[in-house]
Parts: sequence; structure tokens; C-alpha cells
Amino acid sequence: MKPEDVKVVKGPLVTASAEEVEALEAKLWITFPDGYIDYVTRLGEGYLSDFIRIHPPWRIDKEVDAWRRERAQYWFWDEGPPLLPKARAVECVCIGDTLNGDQLVFHPSRRDRLFVLPRQQCEVFEAGPDLLSAVDWMLRSGRLIAGARRKLQFEAFDSRLEEPDEDDDDDVFGDPVEASDRIKTSTDGLIGEARVWADRRRVHRRADRFFADYLNRGMTRGMTAVRQCEALVFEAETASGYHLGYMAIYKLIDGKTKKAVDSIAFHYSDDGFMGAGPLP
Repeated sequence: MKPEDVKVVKGPLVTASAEEVEALEAKLWITFPDGYIDYVTRLGEGYLSDFIRIHPPWRIDKEVDAWRRERAQYWFWDEGPPLLPKARAVECVCIGDTLNGDQLVFHPSRRDRLFVLPRQQCEVFEAGPDLLSAVDWMLRSGRLIAGARRKLQFEAFDSRLEEPDEDDDDDVFGDPVEASDRIKTSTDGLIGEARVWADRRRVHRRADRFFADYLNRGMTRGMTAVRQCEALVFEAETASGYHLGYMAIYKLIDGKTKKAVDSIAFHYSDDGFMGAGPLP
């Protein structure tokens, strides 16, 4: 893949300057992988092939510390070859992700090895020796999405217009504002923010692991769970205020008849509670 081969279908481009890249390298004591500066100065921030987002310097600078803390707290990739142990992963820099929640990272001491932390799998993938090779692998290897995406189309956007208030990094939605003031108040913006909240807490992976155990015992042995719908919900107000939670409705499928036999609600709370129960 080459940036010049990409067709821009939505602009204007939101590019970074070489000086911005170099300033962040100096601040973090890193050198970005080959291809990164070419990508962000030519294409900038946006969606590639409606799937990949390479993070510009301003987003990396804002999120790197929180991302490392999250990896220290939540680590799911212990299966497969030991390509990236957790001890090194918490020192990595996340330079991109996908709309499915897969994360593209590199370690400052080995910028010629880019890794993917997939959302739906529990092993680390090695994506390539430079950014453009890694992007090509993510689009065409078939490990992250079924089938290869060959159309290199780009839709620009500016994440700085969609960020929460600086004084409340944990509040996904931020304070109420006029619709004309913030993109996030649109329906698409709210859905996007909800996906970010869910992705950061790995709720799909938590649900998958919960049901892997739940469906391996008792009357549910041999069944499969298929997610039907999902939503972020406000939990009951407490002394400290409202809390966000996640809820999804799963249909239980009999392994022999392939028919739905029941529905069950999975719930995850931001305070760490996780469980499931029958629908009322």
C-alpha cells in the first residue's frame, strides 16, 4: 500500500506536519515506525477503507498514558506465540485501531515490529516491519475481517472536534451542549461514542468469555449464544451520581436443533460487576 494510491472520498484532509510528529517523538522519547510520518502528513486522520484509523500525533499524545494504564489493568492476549508479553505491551504506543476494536501497536525499542491486539481473539498478531506493511496486512490478511478489502478509500475526520471535556476524561458523553456546537450530539456521534466506551472496556470479549463458561455447564451445555442487540444504559442513581453500564440481549441456540430456545440479558457495569440472567 502507498498513500498516493488511496482515493480520498471525503475531505478536507486533516493532516499532521512533520514538526508535530518530531515534537511528539522528542516528548515520548520514541521514533515512529517507517511509513508513519508519510501517512499522517499525506492522508492524516480518518477512516481507511471504512475500517482502519491511524492516529495522528495529537491523539497519541492525549491517549498514550491512559492506553498504557488500561493495558496494565486489562490484558487478554496470552494465547499463541509469545510475540509481545504484557510486560513489554504496557510500554507500547498505540498508533491505530479498527472500527472493530483491534489495536495497532509498537514498542519504542523495536519500531520495526508492529503488532495487532485483536478484539475478538486472545493472541497477538505480528503485522509487519513498517506502518504501510501493517496496514496492508490488516486489510488483506483475513485475520481481522473476512475477505480482503482492496479499495483504498479514505474519509477524513478530526477527532479533536469529538473529544470529551478535558476535565472529565472518563465521561464518554461529556456535558450537554447545543447540537450545533458538538458533533457528538448527533445520532451517529452518540453511537460512535458508545462504541468507543464499549471497546475500551472490552465488553464483547467479556461477554464471550462469560458465555463460554456459562454454556459449558448444566442445562445450557452445548448451546451457543448469539448477540441480538446491545445498548449503554444508565444505572440507578447513587450517592456519587449516575454510572454507565452495558447490556446486551443474547439468543440461546440449541446445538442439535439449531433453534432458539431462550433469550438472556448480559450486563456489565463500569464498577466491574458482570453477570447475566433471563429476560423478565
